[in-house]
Amino acid sequence: MDISELQDILGHSSPNTTRIYAKNDITKLRQSYSIMHPLNDDNLKLG
Repeated sequence: MDISELQDILGHSSPNTTRIYAKNDITKLRQSYSIMHPLNDDNLKLG
């Protein structure tokens, strides 16, 4: 995943903001995104 894709996912207007988060482990970030995604089955059960 490149920085512009991550920027879009996180909703940042500046790539500089995204770079702060890009320093984190990308696997952990993907896992967190997947868990919190509105179409995640677990989230549908909570709603």
